Amino acid sequence: MFENLEKLYLSGIDVFRLNFSHGPKSIKKYIINAIRILEKKYNTSIGILGDIQGPKIRIGEFEKNEQNQIDDEKNTFVELKEGDTFSFDLSNKLGNKNRVFLNYPDLLKNVKPGQIILLDDGNLKMKVEGIAYNSDQDISVKATVLTGGKLYSKKGFCIPNMIMPIEVLNEKDIKDILFCINEGVDYLGYSFVQTEYDLIFLKNIINDYYESDFYKNIKKNRIVYDVNELQYKDYDDNTDFYIKEINDYYNNYYLKNYHTYKQIYNVYKNNNLDVGDMDQEMNDRGTHFEDANVVSANSGESSSFNKNLDNEISKYTLNKDVNKIFIISKIEKPSAVKNIDNIIKLSDGIMIARGDLGIETNLSNLPILQKKIINLCKTKYNKIVIVATQMLESMRFIPSPTRAEVTDVATALYDGADCVMLSAETATGKYPILSSSTQNSIIQNVEKDYYFYEYTQKKAENINSNNISFVNTHNHLKQLGNISDTSNEQKKKTSSDTSHFDKLIYSIRDISNNINLKSIVLFSNDFNKILKLSNLKTKAPIVVVTDNKHLSRKLQLAWGIYPYYSTIETGTNKDFISLINYGCQISKQEGFVTSPDEYSLVTFTENIKNSANLIYLCQPCLEN
Repeated sequence: MFENLEKLYLSGIDVFRLNFSHGPKSIKKYIINAIRILEKKYNTSIGILGDIQGPKIRIGEFEKNEQNQIDDEKNTFVELKEGDTFSFDLSNKLGNKNRVFLNYPDLLKNVKPGQIILLDDGNLKMKVEGIAYNSDQDISVKATVLTGGKLYSKKGFCIPNMIMPIEVLNEKDIKDILFCINEGVDYLGYSFVQTEYDLIFLKNIINDYYESDFYKNIKKNRIVYDVNELQYKDYDDNTDFYIKEINDYYNNYYLKNYHTYKQIYNVYKNNNLDVGDMDQEMNDRGTHFEDANVVSANSGESSSFNKNLDNEISKYTLNKDVNKIFIISKIEKPSAVKNIDNIIKLSDGIMIARGDLGIETNLSNLPILQKKIINLCKTKYNKIVIVATQMLESMRFIPSPTRAEVTDVATALYDGADCVMLSAETATGKYPILSSSTQNSIIQNVEKDYYFYEYTQKKAENINSNNISFVNTHNHLKQLGNISDTSNEQKKKTSSDTSHFDKLIYSIRDISNNINLKSIVLFSNDFNKILKLSNLKTKAPIVVVTDNKHLSRKLQLAWGIYPYYSTIETGTNKDFISLINYGCQISKQEGFVTSPDEYSLVTFTENIKNSANLIYLCQPCLEN
């Protein structure tokens, strides 16, 4: 397996996704160790994203019948036809062609007539006709079959246009999250997020764990850096230290505090959980690309679930600690789209998970939602955004993608996505290495296109920049030797609470457009400021020099960023002239600049001896 992981890395993968829906933790542990070995071998930084399974509502089992026996099926089923009547209830007994058990009383009592029910990932569809409510233990929902077929035992159940009042994380999910934190996973993929309260619920759990004695006392030096000592096991052993750590915390702390965490969901009680008709709403509000708020009808103060949230949102959006795991919220449900603003605010990044989102919304609206969510992340909230699912789906089986798939990958980049993600193509497909290298080739070709920068930079002009008036670099740049400073006039126009670096990012972008600039060397440990520059889509790559290994790994998700981990100190007491020389050296050493007529730009986000409003241009290959 190690050799295959190495080939995947060399084919262009920057971040590896661990899918916790499948396989034991022991295999994940092996992969994490292997990735860290590759980091050391190639002197680089590699990101890891742990994708948590999340809640899955399933129906009960069906009784055996003649049809089951004839088909010799391993799993029992009933065959339903269009127009049939079918019910879901709380009666814990085997189902038949008329009914089945659904052990979610809070869900059943909030269902409304007219809502659509999807079963088995959308293969069967029903419409709710009525609800019989006798007590909290005696509820039945009657529905008419719209799309028939075989309905198997324990298949998935969902109502797309409804906030599902269920536990967002079960025991397995919590233990997987603790495992990710302990093993130094960089990002956490949060599945089936519905509202901002899901984020607050998760962040409370994570913060308590980081502050606990359990976390402080976990085993140090837990990574195996010798490939010959890697152990591959296809089962979890409760005696392994990393399993015992998780179980100890879960049993001795989490369960004791579970009811405190769960109180956040009391807000759902006595509220209307129906999120409305997404298709009708999109038609009513229009589909203009610039109208980002079209995807957030219930966001902000207009949402019935957003009362008194300002303090909670501020608590979890300020003082981002790059040493802790970041949360990538997966947008898979209409309820998440409706509450998108606050979900983005409370997340470190967004994944547009087109698989489930395409099932629960009108498929023809999916491209529109993709563009609008990307636009909202990049132009309003300065957040990372990933486009996922079926990017090169045909390459699971054949060695070349379709023309439509190539265009799909390219379109995601033109839309402004930071990342495009492969799933089954590399996990279970026949051509994982070829799939990765093919997608990497598409990305590289798009980024060579002049129109890519012209188009994406025009979009970036809409970034909420606190009304900063940026200097036009080409006409107004004040130069002193190789050091450039912003004008006093610009400083007067800039709001007092804006950092020096925020005043420079457009100038850096314009320099990249107008001279033969081959690299932007940025000394920084500030994730948000780095993203601001990344979002401007500079033509020159951004080499971020950082002494924080966690940051260098997390930056692998950001567009146009080449993390350069260095142990050199970049604090405010450092001689910035020495740092400038070091930055120029890096640009030449890493091959960004190869001839005397090529430039590098060096700048800072920290105010190192009044240097954070300075831009230094150098020609690293120019002979002295």
